[in-house]
Amino acid sequence: MTAGSVARGQEGLHARGPDRLALRITLTSALAILTACETMPKAISNLPFADKLTSAPSVQGALPPPEARTWPDNYADVMNQRARGYGLARMPNAEAYLNALHARIKTLAGVPQWPGRVYVLGSPTLDAYVTSAGNIYLSQMWLASAESEDEIVALLSHEFSHVYLHYHQIDASVQEGDQAAGQAAFTVGLIEKPVRGWNHTDTLSTSYALGRDVIASAWGRSQESAADNLGLNLSLKLGYGYEAGFKTLLERIASWEEQNAARQKTLRAELQDPTGQATAARVMQEQARKVVPNSGALNAPIKEASASVGNWVAQSRDQLGQWWKSANSSHPDIAARMDTLARSVDALPPTREDPAGRVAPWKQMQSDPQTATILNNYRLATQALANLEDPKAPALAQQAASEPTARHALPLLALYKSRLAQPARAVAVNAKDPGAVLDANLTSDADRSWAVYLERAMQLQSSRQYPAARRVMDTGFAYFDTARDAWPEAIRFTGQTQGWPQAKTLAASCAKRFAGMAAACNEAASSPAEQTAANADRLRKERQVVDQVIKTR
Repeated sequence: MTAGSVARGQEGLHARGPDRLALRITLTSALAILTACETMPKAISNLPFADKLTSAPSVQGALPPPEARTWPDNYADVMNQRARGYGLARMPNAEAYLNALHARIKTLAGVPQWPGRVYVLGSPTLDAYVTSAGNIYLSQMWLASAESEDEIVALLSHEFSHVYLHYHQIDASVQEGDQAAGQAAFTVGLIEKPVRGWNHTDTLSTSYALGRDVIASAWGRSQESAADNLGLNLSLKLGYGYEAGFKTLLERIASWEEQNAARQKTLRAELQDPTGQATAARVMQEQARKVVPNSGALNAPIKEASASVGNWVAQSRDQLGQWWKSANSSHPDIAARMDTLARSVDALPPTREDPAGRVAPWKQMQSDPQTATILNNYRLATQALANLEDPKAPALAQQAASEPTARHALPLLALYKSRLAQPARAVAVNAKDPGAVLDANLTSDADRSWAVYLERAMQLQSSRQYPAARRVMDTGFAYFDTARDAWPEAIRFTGQTQGWPQAKTLAASCAKRFAGMAAACNEAASSPAEQTAANADRLRKERQVVDQVIKTR
């Protein structure tokens, strides 16, 4: 869950009158095209995940019974999160506190035996999400920002509710639908004569993508509302207050989004190493002549259709564009979410009193010496990254990369980037290899981050230390082999440095090992020439895609 994803909601199929009409018309149009396609599998024309739209559980009373499920491998799940963003931030004392709260929530829900733990992310934003393995991941920014135990229990209860309600079952339905639709589109492409512009394959793929995206997004919003209600049910039964809990949680997210939009944009730009980008561009130019046919034919129609519909509709025809943005998003208006929860609380028995927030135990956790030092070091690292040209940035980053965060990814990246930006102010710099500071992360099994491996490999590549760059990438990829999110960048690096045919071989292995990763891995294995051709073709078709959709209205 990003800063806004806790506030997804009840729009979509439960939206206002005009939106409901637009949704009904567009879905009818999409399904009409689908059912006219004899080659489209029946399961796709029926959109099997459409019936998974749920009603929100009550904020009081008994919980709905949990569904049986098969739990994915926990090791692979944790490794995958370490391969995302800036990895995990080891905070033993804070993690023990959070997991004690998590255990109370699971026990109250009647599933104390379920797997899943709480992990802290190194992210410098208000991130939080849950995986199908039952693990909750929240950023260190939540530990620094929240003001009471009520607020963090609201967050944990909300995320746990996604697991309890089996939210992740939609992923399998979408993946199965994508695979079947991709196979159908591929078959159509083989039997029909290729033509420029719009063809039968485009009709089939676009219709499926339109219906899938709208239904899946509406299902996600309905689940988000259900997670809100169930989470509030759990937190109230545990004795926590609504005002200090869910209400403050949503207010904090709203405030964060409003105040930090510009700063986060700057921060994201700073976190992208310009030397790495220059290296990628140079190597890609050198490899541009090595073009082979795209091996992602089966996935291409659905991917292209989704991009075309989303990009063009969002940028044109104001009324349709505004509706599409709303219907195809799982992020509702936070104020509306707060109003809905407030009405639910108002409907509770009048004798109920909202308890005051539990501030003391939360402040005690924050003031733990180890936890306080780690949070402060991350604050300094984020401050340095937000303005690398600030004369104080190198000193801030140097402090951030001291114990107990001397091997953590974000502080080390801040130190490295601040030294590149201001070499004259840097302390103890290895002039021949400034990126050596990053090796502290790569030699720590507990702290390794895929982002640091990428940064280090690209830095070595940019300084023409090619064998060293290959060793770093090979070592990192071997370590993160089970992490699906590490594969696209590894494939892209392979293409840039060893040739695109080898990258395509690696992409084929990725597609076999990880469900739902075929499109991302095939895209990463596309050469610059292939990407240019694909983008030109997509742009040419975008208007035709929407024109076809508009005609059915």
